[in-house]
Amino acid sequence: MKKVFVLFSAFVFIVALGAQAGAVVTGFVDNPEGNSADWASDVAALGGEVNTNVNFDSHPDGLLQNNFYSTADGVTLNIMPSTSAVANGQGPGQANSWATPVSPGEGVHPPSKYLMVEGGVISLTITFPAPVYGAGLYVIDYFDPWNQASLTISAYAEDGSLLGSYDSVQFNFQTDKQYFMGISSSDGDIGSIVLSADTSATMDLIGIDDIRFAAAEPAEEEVEVTADRLLEFFDEAAAAGRLQGNSRFKWYSKLRLWMTRKMLASAVKAADRGKIRKANTKLKRVYRRCDGKRRPKDFVNGEAVAELAKMIEEVRASLDRDSDSKFARSRKR
Repeated sequence: MKKVFVLFSAFVFIVALGAQAGAVVTGFVDNPEGNSADWASDVAALGGEVNTNVNFDSHPDGLLQNNFYSTADGVTLNIMPSTSAVANGQGPGQANSWATPVSPGEGVHPPSKYLMVEGGVISLTITFPAPVYGAGLYVIDYFDPWNQASLTISAYAEDGSLLGSYDSVQFNFQTDKQYFMGISSSDGDIGSIVLSADTSATMDLIGIDDIRFAAAEPAEEEVEVTADRLLEFFDEAAAAGRLQGNSRFKWYSKLRLWMTRKMLASAVKAADRGKIRKANTKLKRVYRRCDGKRRPKDFVNGEAVAELAKMIEEVRASLDRDSDSKFARSRKR
């Protein structure tokens, strides 16, 4: 029996560990005066790059065009009620600013274009071209101090499975104050978000503006450093004064810079002719004259010398790979 209990405990531990290893989904709804800053900090830490183009500024006045942002940003918007329209101004402008509790939110919405949504059953679905780390939007003039018309922001994966759902705070944001609602996922797997509510009890009009989402930053493409590029870098750095000859005498400084460049050019010439071993030997000599070690004394110094040494190592490694590849092909024959 004891053995069974131990095995069961181990199973529970493994299941719990697996659950902890999943995505962390976070809602940003509880800090009405700072939700947007909290959300921005979170997605930045996750590596997201925030897109703020879906702001209705270029959208024509009138009914929402679902695919207006699909070409430039890949985003589609689907709204219910379908009579929701883009308007220009500060917000819905409802005057019940006295009902408590009142929140200043993140300030009054500055006059600009926004999406006006009529009261009743509300649903705005925002679908992204690729999974994102997070998304959010500003709600304008929201009224729910008595917990009668809660807003809900939900995130869904591309397959439609629910990742997380968060309800709004109960405050009065009239007149035309902004309340940000956002959501994030540490796995960057949000395919769409939905803002939903039933404001039939209050028949509250709301505005929606400045939708933002945090896509994964494009990975930097690794560019292989070639021998030719190494020589170009040397010339550019020397011309910009980022590489100098290492001597207190001006004439000797120029001589050492010239000698280093000549050795590099000779190595590049050997590499271009396929004489890899010769090129590597010459590059090694240059490297030893810019590696920062006391002996032998460096021929060059300056702010670009560390980058020069690194590039030389990369070119040598690339030449070694080419040499190994050619050797392997020759053995197959």
